[in-house]
Formats: sequence, structure tokens, C-alpha cells
Amino acid sequence: MTCPGRSPSPWWRPFLEPLARRTTGPAGAPPSRPHLSAAWRTGLALPLVILFVFCTFTFGSYLFFFRKEIKQQNMLAFHALQAEFMAQAAIQHALLKIQFFRQEVFDAGAAEKGLCPFQAVRAQDTVRGGPNRSVVALDILRGDCTSAALPFASFGEPEVDPLLQTWEYQVASLSVLSGFSDVDSTRSAVRVQVVRVTGEGKAIDPVGGRGARTETMTKTFHLRRAN
Repeated sequence: MTCPGRSPSPWWRPFLEPLARRTTGPAGAPPSRPHLSAAWRTGLALPLVILFVFCTFTFGSYLFFFRKEIKQQNMLAFHALQAEFMAQAAIQHALLKIQFFRQEVFDAGAAEKGLCPFQAVRAQDTVRGGPNRSVVALDILRGDCTSAALPFASFGEPEVDPLLQTWEYQVASLSVLSGFSDVDSTRSAVRVQVVRVTGEGKAIDPVGGRGARTETMTKTFHLRRAN
């Protein structure tokens, strides 16, 4: 039976009213979110926690290994720098000796090229090597240009500073590359030798279990001699 002035209700309305109240709430109330069960919330939180832990662990591992790699590279660079300074010490040792014995080094270089060191120098003279060449004099000159010839390698006590006994340098080679004649500012004839000295330095750093590091340094200079 229906009231006058109102249209009859559809037959399917009683079946949809409970669903409408579940999603929109009672009549006049604002729409509400569907109710989430406790089991559903627990199932959603667990993957989020696992994802957060995984991301944190990955980021922490990256920082750890990155810092370790940077530290290793810095230690290798510092170790190479130590050996390079030892090689530079060998070069300076050789240059200091050559500064005091310029004439002897020039004569030894002439003997290496097979030339007579007492030969007069003439302008524009072509310097040619002779058949009787000898490197004995140059080997003698560079023989004591080593760290073993210095006092600091002997007074250090191993139990106090063991690195003092393991670091060393030496002049590996001292040779004359070429020679030529020239005229200096006084218009006097001079003979010029192009000399090359090679120094080797060795440094041992026990940190990290690394072995000996060897570096080589080369320097070229001119020796002049006039009549």
C-alpha cells in the first residue's frame, strides 16, 4: 500500500540500503572511509618495515665501503708520495756532489764517450765519440750517492723507528747523452755535455700490509767546460 502523492518504492531498494549505509554512513552524515581490519593493517606495515630496513642497510653499506675505498686510495697515494720524495732525495744528492766535483764529472763523461778530457775546445767543433769508452769513472762517482752512505741510516734504532732501516734511495744511473761545442757570452769556445741522472727511491709502509713502493725520477742538465 502506498501513500497518496508518493511514487511506489522500487522492489530492489531494500537490498541496496544496507550497502549504501556501509559506504556513506547514516542519512545526513558525511561519507566515511571503509573500516580496515587489524589484520589488514598488520599485513601492510610489515612490508613497509622490511623495505625501510633494506634501504637503510643498503645505504649504510654503501657509505662504509665508499669510505673504505677512499681511505685505501689516500693511503696508496701517500705511500707513492713517500717513495717519490726518496727518489727526489737521490737526485738532490747527485746534484750536490756534481756541484762540488764539476770538473771530475765532466772528465768522467768525456771518458764515457771515448774522448780525451784534456783536448782543447774549438768553436763549432763536432763532438764525436771515440772507440775507447769507459763508464768506470761515472760509476765511481755515483757509487756513494745512496742513503746507505748517510749517517741517518745507522744511528736510528730499529725498535724505536723501524722505518728508518727500510727506506732508501740510490742513483740508478749517471750518463752523458750527448755533447756539442758552443760559444759563451765572452765569445770563448766551450764544450757542453748533456748529462742525465736517474734516482730511485723506496719506501715501506706497514699500514695495510703493503710491501715496498719504488719510484723513479730523472733529471737532465748541462755541464760546460771552457779552455
